[in-house]
Amino acid sequence: MLLAALGLLATAAWASPEQYLYDVWQHGEGLPQISVFALAQDDDGYLWLGTLEGVVRFDGLGFTVFNRSNTPQLGSNIINAIAADRDGSLWIGTREGLARWQDGRFVDCTSAAGRVLNVQFLHRDHEGQLWIGSRDGLSRFDGTTLTTFTTRDGLSHNSVWAIQDDRQGHLWIGTQEGLNRLNNGVFTSYTTRDGLVHDRVRALYEDRRGRLWIGTAEGIQSLEEGRFITYTPPSGPAHPAVLLFYEDQRGDLWIGTTSGLYRLTRDVFTFYSKETGLPDNWVRAVLEDREGSLWIGTRLGGLCRLRERRITVLGSAEGLPSDVIWAIRQDRAGNVWIGTDSGLARIAPDGDVTTYTTRDGLPNNDVWALYEDRRGNLWVGTCGLGLARLREGTFRGYTEGGLRQSCVTCIHEDRAGDLWFGTVNAGLHRLVDDQLRSYTIAEGLPSNNVKSLYEDPHGALWIATDGGLTRYANGRFSTLPRQELGHDSVWSLDGDRAGTLWIGTRGHGLGRLRDGTWTHFSVRDGLFDLVHRILEDSRGRLWMSSNRGIFTVRKQELDDFAAGRISGITSLSFGKTDGMRSNEANGRGDPAGWRTRDGKLWFPTIKGVAIVDADHIERNDVAPNIVIEEVLIDKQPIAPDRRAVLAPGTKVFEFRYVALSFLAPEKIRYRYMLENLDDGWEDAGTRRLAHYTNLAPGSYRFRVIAANSDGVWNLSGDSFEFYLRPAIYQTRYFYLACVAAVALVVLGAHRYRVRQLLRHNQELSRMKMQLEAKNTELELKHAELEAKNVEVEATNTELERFTYTVSHDLKSPLFTVEGFLGLLEKDAARGDRERMTTDMRHIRVATKRMGQLLDELLELSRIGRVINPPEEAPLDELAREAVALVSGRIAERGVEIVIAPEMPAVLGDRPRLLEVLQNLIENAVKFMGSQEDPRVEITAELRDGETVCHVRDNGIGIDPKYHEKIFGLFNKLDPQVEGTGIGLALVRRIIEVHDGRIGVESEGQGRGSTFWFTIPQKKR
Repeated sequence: MLLAALGLLATAAWASPEQYLYDVWQHGEGLPQISVFALAQDDDGYLWLGTLEGVVRFDGLGFTVFNRSNTPQLGSNIINAIAADRDGSLWIGTREGLARWQDGRFVDCTSAAGRVLNVQFLHRDHEGQLWIGSRDGLSRFDGTTLTTFTTRDGLSHNSVWAIQDDRQGHLWIGTQEGLNRLNNGVFTSYTTRDGLVHDRVRALYEDRRGRLWIGTAEGIQSLEEGRFITYTPPSGPAHPAVLLFYEDQRGDLWIGTTSGLYRLTRDVFTFYSKETGLPDNWVRAVLEDREGSLWIGTRLGGLCRLRERRITVLGSAEGLPSDVIWAIRQDRAGNVWIGTDSGLARIAPDGDVTTYTTRDGLPNNDVWALYEDRRGNLWVGTCGLGLARLREGTFRGYTEGGLRQSCVTCIHEDRAGDLWFGTVNAGLHRLVDDQLRSYTIAEGLPSNNVKSLYEDPHGALWIATDGGLTRYANGRFSTLPRQELGHDSVWSLDGDRAGTLWIGTRGHGLGRLRDGTWTHFSVRDGLFDLVHRILEDSRGRLWMSSNRGIFTVRKQELDDFAAGRISGITSLSFGKTDGMRSNEANGRGDPAGWRTRDGKLWFPTIKGVAIVDADHIERNDVAPNIVIEEVLIDKQPIAPDRRAVLAPGTKVFEFRYVALSFLAPEKIRYRYMLENLDDGWEDAGTRRLAHYTNLAPGSYRFRVIAANSDGVWNLSGDSFEFYLRPAIYQTRYFYLACVAAVALVVLGAHRYRVRQLLRHNQELSRMKMQLEAKNTELELKHAELEAKNVEVEATNTELERFTYTVSHDLKSPLFTVEGFLGLLEKDAARGDRERMTTDMRHIRVATKRMGQLLDELLELSRIGRVINPPEEAPLDELAREAVALVSGRIAERGVEIVIAPEMPAVLGDRPRLLEVLQNLIENAVKFMGSQEDPRVEITAELRDGETVCHVRDNGIGIDPKYHEKIFGLFNKLDPQVEGTGIGLALVRRIIEVHDGRIGVESEGQGRGSTFWFTIPQKKR
């Protein structure tokens, strides 16, 4: 059995009945009746079945039954024959008449035929004519006229079971009593006297080579060059009762009999029966669908499908010691070693199996890890009693130290020749010169549960544990941070030829370490979250095992996703539908998968070894046809094959669709959109229903596309167009009528209001003339009061602001006077004239300062009141006058004064503006500091309707944090410098009275300052 299974891996499809996948549908799977007498596939892709309880349509997941109760066009529920026509319609032969399925509906053809026929066979010849075999003879039907041939016309018997036309234009008819040929209206009969093995002919077929095959009640024959040739199959009944012939796309001839199914390939017979997996031996119908699956209708076994096995499985039935597989490895001699829970198996290149157990020296039959070292020794890790080495047929056990009573999960030999062993809960062990050294959490491992080992091209050892991923190099362990890895439980490590490290995790999918950069691929991106083992095939694809089957993805697609070139990953999954006996692969052992020298990938599962011929696995390139089966509008069905116009107020829209792919219909993925509403495709997954509500009136088109289980998309899909009519209140005319009505109402109201206003206007005019005079008088008084109020409010505000500062600064000289008066009194009592003179000098200075302070406060208080009438004053003139006023201080400091010529004139209080320039120039000279070349520059220009004047110096500068503060009352940045601190406050007040602005610019200490002010341009 194992030899046959291994041989299958190297041969073409259909090579062994035992390696077929048999899918069966009976009552439990939804088939309404288990007698399937006829099979056909229509242009949409549906599979049609003829049963004893009606004709059944199958979409891969569900059956739809048409019988007399819901389809009266059928003459009977007993369906004996179905034939597909060139125009996409189906002819359906029943026990009591003929019907036709065309354009989504059934048509009763019995009345057109003029009589009720017990149809047994239907055949469309090369010219498109429909031939009917019944118990009443041979009939030809052109859609309106039925022409029947019977024994009266030369037919050997009226019960016709089979019809076939050949390439010479002859029509062959199989009857209850012999074979007939119709040529130019003349029948010729053949019986046992002419070489038939039996007169009852139930099947006829002309193959691609031109051979006419004849199925009789007692054997298989062919007619070649006028001779009958009899075939005797080597297996199964030697003379089977033949019911049908069917030639598939490969040219293989399938022969249905009452005792099983035969396949003839290059004159070699293969027999299939209940012993090999068929549900029933009585085969009534055979059909190959567009995807290459072979469908079989049986008398009492329901519907069966034979399809190519993508995955071959070896288990206990094929000679292995157990179905539970932990580890797989191929040695240098080509032997494949398999660790199971019941012993160790070796499969030789010739398929011979040898099993090793405790009777042969294994310490334990539960084999978890396998490794071949560079000397050719096989190391076997078991669970419970440690490690063993197989050399020249003899096992030697290693149970020292931490290996005693432990489970060995993985084994690796490093480039130095040291052997490393990972265990469950006993850490990592290293065998050097038969001496065992242990490493645990105490030495730096994140966990004592070691899953996998991998040595990178630089000689570093990577250790996968359920506590994280650790790297061992230069005698030290370093564990990767969890945020980089994404998960603590690491199950497998594999490196590819490019030096990339691939990491399989439990719960976080696939990890990739390339050039120091981590990338994660999880279920959100299109993969599975649990990865047991990672293998690479020769086509650049990664194959991974998990508890949900085996899946594969192209490495280039992973690279594109990591680089952001695509938004998702499309992986293909394989499981029970592809030949696995269980979807659950095992990841506990090591290696949990192996690529053998012939390129095949072996994965351990809980039900045998799953073998994938990755380099030759065929993809299903047939894009599924898509059909919108049903459209429900407010839960009422409408025809989905024509554009619909829907009534206003329609609320609920449901679309039911299906993609016809039978290989794995549960894996078909759908996308849909409603044009004029959706911006893009909605991913429906495997859901076959779309639902919309409360659509606005307008034209829409619902579209649906789908991909088969191998990711091949039908981007054309199917569509349904409809127009939702607006209600009267949703039409443009209604909106226009509403606008017109509103306009009329507004116009009427306007006219009424105008008339009302006109009546009051005369009265208001009289009142207006009386009030205008008083209003004018009141307005003038009000303006005067407002001006007074503004002036009072400004004065109050200014006084409040001055109160605290003035009281504080006036107290300072008073304190000085008071203090020195006390000293003067004491000095007078002592008669110290010199000290008295000094005291009086200090009192004089303080009183002088108080007088100066009071003068400046008085000056500041005057500002805001019109003292001098406005006059036009050129700024260059004012600047020269101001320089003259402080010329003594300028000369004392040696400051160069530069006045720009032809500066613009301003309209204002000339003395006050002179005072502004004098203050600014004096301040610039005063705060020049130790500048070697002191310079003050005065400029002015017109800008945006105002005059901007600048006074620039190269003195000590002003820190930016004091730029606003210096314009406050009594604010002196340097207490040692003479002055009261009122000057700049005075300047600011003068500029504000002229509706101007003032500011300072300086980059800081030692960088000079620029004071600027603006005066709006006004005309006299």
